[in-house]
Amino acid sequence: MSRITITVNGQSLVGNTHQPLLEQLEQAGMQPEFQCRNGVCGACRCRLDKGQVTQEDAMAYLAAGEILTCSSVPKDDVSLAFDYQFSFIAKKPRTSDSGSAALFLPAYVCFSLFSTELLLNLINWQI
Repeated sequence: MSRITITVNGQSLVGNTHQPLLEQLEQAGMQPEFQCRNGVCGACRCRLDKGQVTQEDAMAYLAAGEILTCSSVPKDDVSLAFDYQFSFIAKKPRTSDSGSAALFLPAYVCFSLFSTELLLNLINWQI
């Protein structure tokens, strides 16, 4: 795994060459827009100003110089530009009562999973 620099709207962070950009931005505390995470909706679209990425096939429309962060893995240092400013979440390491590291899902992930399950149940109930 190579360490790289990802610059987003002038903010720099350390990244890698094996995870999609969307995941890396979220792990750094950034909150870019997204909806589907698989290249269909286009909500995570941004401009690639510098660097190269491996872009998986996507159904969303992309103009020249645009990428989808959900399906793009950087090959080297990249510079991205979003048309909007997004908020940042302060990241603190969490530990369990025993002092060892523990896994905590962010609230939006739990809500998203709950919402998806609820929606599927409603759809199945009405059919």
